Amino acid sequence: MPIISVPSVFLTTIAAGALWRKFGMSFWQTLMRWSGVHRDDGNLRIWPILVHGNHEINQCQVYLKDGRVLNLLNGPAYIGQPWDGLLLGDDGSVLMVVENEYMPNGSVIEHGANFDAEWGTSLTYVPASEVSRVIFTLKKS
Repeated sequence: MPIISVPSVFLTTIAAGALWRKFGMSFWQTLMRWSGVHRDDGNLRIWPILVHGNHEINQCQVYLKDGRVLNLLNGPAYIGQPWDGLLLGDDGSVLMVVENEYMPNGSVIEHGANFDAEWGTSLTYVPASEVSRVIFTLKKS
């Protein structure tokens, strides 16, 4: 008898999970929406979710309040360097490798080599107070 009960418990669990995914979850979300209960996790700020999330950032553009745009266009090239070329602060600050920079007048400044075997990796710190907008290209890690 116990040999039969193990597979039946397993199959019942799988069936319950499938029914939940197909019908129960959408019903529950509709019920929560109708009742005015939000489905967030209590963290009302997106930045900490991004900072502590399980994502691989391949590209990053930081728009500054003075009109400049700092670009990290090849993030995977800096894997293994300090902070893999990009560090996002909890306060909204950014520490990043800057490969090129768009100026307000439309010109582009190429920053050239950001890594030197003797000196290390060149990183730019941008305080949160100077950041206007940030655009990422993400992949789930």
